[in-house]
Amino acid sequence: MKNFNDIEKLVELFEKSSLTVMEVEVEGLKVKFDKRNFDEPQVVSTPMAYPTTEVKNNNNTNALNENTKVNDDENAKYITSPLVGTFHQGPTANAAALVKVGDVVHKGQKLCMIEAMKVMNEITATTDGKILAVLVEDGSMVEYGQKLFKIGE
Repeated sequence: MKNFNDIEKLVELFEKSSLTVMEVEVEGLKVKFDKRNFDEPQVVSTPMAYPTTEVKNNNNTNALNENTKVNDDENAKYITSPLVGTFHQGPTANAAALVKVGDVVHKGQKLCMIEAMKVMNEITATTDGKILAVLVEDGSMVEYGQKLFKIGE
């Protein structure tokens, strides 16, 4: 799969098929399609690594701290990406963030958008809690199952 058009073709084929789940891995890129309904996004382990950075709250602005890794906390919950696409913190590209570190969110609240094939997909909170970290930089590509937000009590 050399470009985004190849992925679009796979999506079209999958949508027309009777398959409920399809996984494809080519040249280190792994894509999983799933038609099943889930109450919350599912995490898929993948050999591909992606950097995670913690977002610090600096005078009500989100600033990435490149040197800080986010630790997995057994009490924290994570909102993960249900699809491959471009992460937008606001309702559209270059719009103000819907939530920031320190905000208290409620289950079902819109947190961000993921743009895939020129369609904006709402990502909502699957639990109540406080945003501890935004794990993805605005405008970056995300993978299926990639952690987007760290939420705590």
